[in-house]
Amino acid sequence: MESPYIDLFLAIQARIQEQVPEIKYIDQNLGQYMNEEFRKQMLFPCILVDFPVTNFSALQGNNQLGDATIMITLFHDIWNNTNNLTPTAVKEAGLNYLSIDQKVFMALQGWNPDFCTPLMRSQHKSQNSNDIGLVVRETQFNTSFEDYSLGDNETVYKLSLKTK
Repeated sequence: MESPYIDLFLAIQARIQEQVPEIKYIDQNLGQYMNEEFRKQMLFPCILVDFPVTNFSALQGNNQLGDATIMITLFHDIWNNTNNLTPTAVKEAGLNYLSIDQKVFMALQGWNPDFCTPLMRSQHKSQNSNDIGLVVRETQFNTSFEDYSLGDNETVYKLSLKTK
């Protein structure tokens, strides 16, 4: 492909499918969760992937180093009581989304396709007050890649830093 975002999205999608089989649906985050008609097509738990910010700096010629932000948003639609009066089995079912969230983190933290640096978690947050009736967990990862798409090289983008 001629876009690191396409290849990165497809690689993340494959990695999560392989490592976290509990996730039933993985797509780009195009705001479909805010539209009831599109949300009906989603299977839960699901993940939506976005690339909200990439900062670029100059390399030689027209080549650039991209420092990309990747937002992985987990949506879970099961609500169970988790208060202290609730039986343990019900509480565990209600907290299962946290286990899935951790598995997603473990699948992506330090992992990388061969054209970018290992993904590193930089932020994690919950959206507990939402009007869509879903548990929403966002994890932000960062990675870097070199973009040679305007150069004379056959390589369009590649790993910008050597990994151990």
